[in-house]
Amino acid sequence: MLSLIGRTIPLIMVAVLLGLVMLPGPAVAPPAPLPSSVFFIGSAEYLLEGATGVMEVPAFIHRGQSFATLPALAHALGSTIREGADTESGVLILGIGGREVRLRPGVPTLTADGHDRPMDAAPLILPSGTMAVPIRPIAEALGFDTGWHPEHRAVLLGPRDRLPEIAQPVVARPTLIEFPLDDYLIMWDLRARLPATLDELRTMARRDDAIGYHARAAVSTAAASRGDWPQAAQYATLALELRDGPPQRLQLARALEAAGEVESAIAQWSRILPQAEARESIRRLTQPAQAAELFNRRRLFHEALAVLDGVEGPAAALHRGRALQALRRHADAVREFSTYLRHYPRDARARAEYASSLERLGRWREALEIYTDLGRAGSFGRGRALQALGRTEEALSAFRAAPEAEARWRAARLLERLERFPEALAVYESLAFDTSPLADDAALRSLVLARRRGQIGREAEYRRRLSPGLAYLAGVETAPPPAPVDEDHVPNGAVRLASALLDFLGAEAGRDWARAEVDLLLTRGAPEERLQAARWLKESGDYHRALRAAVALLPHLPSERLLRLLYPLAYWDLIREAAERFQLDPFLVLAIMRTESHFRADAISIADARGLMQILPSTGEWIAGRAGWRSSTEALFDPAHNILLGAWYIRHLLDTFDGEYLYAIAAYNGGWGSVQRWVASPEYRERIDFPWVVGFTETREYISLVLGDWLMYRRLYGASPD
Repeated sequence: MLSLIGRTIPLIMVAVLLGLVMLPGPAVAPPAPLPSSVFFIGSAEYLLEGATGVMEVPAFIHRGQSFATLPALAHALGSTIREGADTESGVLILGIGGREVRLRPGVPTLTADGHDRPMDAAPLILPSGTMAVPIRPIAEALGFDTGWHPEHRAVLLGPRDRLPEIAQPVVARPTLIEFPLDDYLIMWDLRARLPATLDELRTMARRDDAIGYHARAAVSTAAASRGDWPQAAQYATLALELRDGPPQRLQLARALEAAGEVESAIAQWSRILPQAEARESIRRLTQPAQAAELFNRRRLFHEALAVLDGVEGPAAALHRGRALQALRRHADAVREFSTYLRHYPRDARARAEYASSLERLGRWREALEIYTDLGRAGSFGRGRALQALGRTEEALSAFRAAPEAEARWRAARLLERLERFPEALAVYESLAFDTSPLADDAALRSLVLARRRGQIGREAEYRRRLSPGLAYLAGVETAPPPAPVDEDHVPNGAVRLASALLDFLGAEAGRDWARAEVDLLLTRGAPEERLQAARWLKESGDYHRALRAAVALLPHLPSERLLRLLYPLAYWDLIREAAERFQLDPFLVLAIMRTESHFRADAISIADARGLMQILPSTGEWIAGRAGWRSSTEALFDPAHNILLGAWYIRHLLDTFDGEYLYAIAAYNGGWGSVQRWVASPEYRERIDFPWVVGFTETREYISLVLGDWLMYRRLYGASPD
């Protein structure tokens, strides 16, 4: 709105003022000429003799005074600006001819021709370092008249006695104009003038809102600059109480380390991994084994291996083994786990990890021995090993004894292969009416077995347990989602402030300030306030955080009010363009993106897949080579590039599987070779069997999620699957 005002009001204002000259009427004295300059409140544009100038921020009202940036006001007045002498630190001097005005940030007086004159409001320093100053007292001190045009909210400046009659004196404050950022103006100015304003900022830091957060962070920074690290840590901790996030923890970690509180600093550094400074600090402050453990926890497996290079000892072997196992280098992992277990042979977790790598290498008998020795905790692994060794009945017993839901699923599959259908159905039913992620898969398989055996008595119960995606695959009619409720666009206080910050500072400079308001609202607001904050995040393009906020609101608000937040048209222009290029349903691309990354452009998976569509660097290079493009690991974090690669790959998978989207979806997660193997299985009779033959738990769940998201998108936005 402000940009629209900025474009249209100057033209309107000129027309209004020219209209005063051109209106017919009785013979009177000729009207006064146009004023030299016009500043429009709420617009960054101003007029100087009819030409348009642009300020860094819009003109605004503060404490009843109209403000403009100092460079713009000097330009409008035809004034020069220079700094005072060394003895006048911080003084700025405006001059026109023989007149001079001296002013200082934070001081509500100016000096004109050697005499002090009061101003109703002091000059302010904005976040960029630019000074904003009250227009009227400075202009009048330099010999100009000022006037106020109420209809267009404009300040007029001109030579003495030459303003048009329409202008009202500015001595009457324009109090009807609201400016919601007064407290921000004060806080920004206090921050800029530290350390002189430290006591005032400490007082402001007692607030429990976004202003208080910024004040606490500023006091912490000021304390750090003078080497008072305990106070820097104290105020950084207070800032974290209001707003948690990597920048805040970074400030605290630096202060704690400088204060000598090493263990506390390490705890903070570990929470902001994988930031480069955090990685370097952990390498500097910890022993290699501890650093590797922290890196492994954050899935920085290559970093863990690098820090352990050349390091011996059991602890190093354990953490090296865990990193190698995560990277699927199982032969190397087995060697490291063996080294560790020679020192600590009864470490149950390490023994299970060792057995898992042996299993991946096909060394089933060795894995079986370890799993058996682990007792009930090793039952699932023992069942897998026994099944691989052909000891079916023992495998069934082990699966049934295991606590994992996946083990019961394996037992049911094995019973079905043995054509022991009643037993298989009983196990599937127990899973279907459980709360595990396998409930919908088990309900689908129960439905398939019941239909094939003519046992349809509980079919309605199975149907109710199906996820939307699997219900669609089974041909089961599901109730359409509730119609989304029209969004209420009447913002609350924090959201209004966030929008005002963006309007005032601009989208780039205002983003972090606005998000602080929204962050506090998300953590402390009532459900209705958090809903507005989530909508603001979506509208500002932060789809990932908007989705997280909507999921957190599900227990508190009706789902139809959250649907467009849960299923946004994220990156829609990029997706639509890529979908048209490769002849894809854009909602399928959206569904895969939602499942893969939850719309987080900087996402990195445990397998090193990156970006919105979770493309592996090697896959990105392969796609780029096939398509004739250029790619790089860093480019995978660019939404446009990542979406283009993902769309190309979906098209490739669809072509590979003759347009069968079910196989393409599974291949996107589990690999096209695995899908070819599953489809070729003699147990695969029809499409409804496909989730059952899928060998990877993750891929089986992935199929259900993507199908369900695809359905929801097409229902919400006016289409249905072919």
